[in-house]
Amino acid sequence: TLSWTASEQQRSRILWSLANRRGVDPNAYLDPRNRDPNYLLINELSSNSWFQEVQCISQAWSERFGSQVGMLHVDVHGCRNPPHSPSHLTVGLGAMTLRERKIGSAADIKAFCAALESELASALVGLKLKPDAKMVRVVIAGDGDTHNRFSGAWLEASGRLTQSQQAISFAGFSHSVQLEMSKALRNALAKRK
Repeated sequence: TLSWTASEQQRSRILWSLANRRGVDPNAYLDPRNRDPNYLLINELSSNSWFQEVQCISQAWSERFGSQVGMLHVDVHGCRNPPHSPSHLTVGLGAMTLRERKIGSAADIKAFCAALESELASALVGLKLKPDAKMVRVVIAGDGDTHNRFSGAWLEASGRLTQSQQAISFAGFSHSVQLEMSKALRNALAKRK
């Protein structure tokens, strides 16, 4: 599991708040070494510690289990409760969708989408989340120049890569999902034993 330390998170919150109070672009105050790993350029990958760690994990798993074994990368995020987000759990398969379109096997991604939506909805059944909204939705990459929010993929023209795109295209993972969980879902899961 990769995450910012509590002190890094606190430092970023303080600097962000200070910049806002002074009317300055908050990015000018933040530590440039703490780059958002979901917004990297390709040429930033080799020097980014997040990507380097993901790549090391991928290589270690390949050595241990063999290069033909499928590997799943999961990038977990929080989002606002519905109606600001269309569902309590959004599963982004944009990076996989883009790869499948390039190699011409879109049927595989459709089957994976259906299986994920069904299994995750079953796993979350019984949770009484408020506000009422769809529990699970799966989002794939948009076509052409259309960006689908929470898909887990930036448009190619942006030159940016999400962690899911990095995992699929550069780190050797066969599967990658970006999970966006509402605050209500995060709270309910935290209370589960």
